[in-house]
Amino acid sequence: MAVPAHHDPDIGGDQADLRAAATGDARAASRLYDAHARTIYAIGLSMLRSPTQAEDVVQDSFLRLWRHIDDLARDAVPLRPWLIRVASNRCIDILRKHGEVCDDGMPEPMDAAPGPHDQLATAQLGAEIDRALLAITDGQRLALTLTAKLGLSTREAANAMDMGERAVESLVARAKKALRRKLADVAADFIER
Repeated sequence: MAVPAHHDPDIGGDQADLRAAATGDARAASRLYDAHARTIYAIGLSMLRSPTQAEDVVQDSFLRLWRHIDDLARDAVPLRPWLIRVASNRCIDILRKHGEVCDDGMPEPMDAAPGPHDQLATAQLGAEIDRALLAITDGQRLALTLTAKLGLSTREAANAMDMGERAVESLVARAKKALRRKLADVAADFIER
């Protein structure tokens, strides 16, 4: 999937593009996609750990946007939090449906510079981190992804998750604590190598 480079969308531009796309302006629709697809893909990849499923989340999120574009434009709904909420909910639906994350079988690209031993150690560490991330709750993983990985403020994450700021702060704190606990032994083993 070709995901456009990230840039912070202009909120006023979002609303203007939303209204224009609602009237059939293909360029405005393209600008909306370009402004938000990368964020949605990052959420999908972080939550589902599958590039294929992350692409599906982008597609599903934008299909939902196009179905509701008239209402969103009329009500001047802030688009970024709305799309994040749609993408997050879609990821949670997929996780619940499968009971666990489905891997598409495609290995993540590796840096060619490290030797085989370093590659194996890095892959093992990455697998341990993935397992630790999957062991925390969906809400914790989503809150951590939105704030730590995507750089949303607590207020933005709370809006996207449809909960209070303190609840998001609590989810992030519990996620970090759980990850530190789960990864402490792994980090010690990795450093000793």
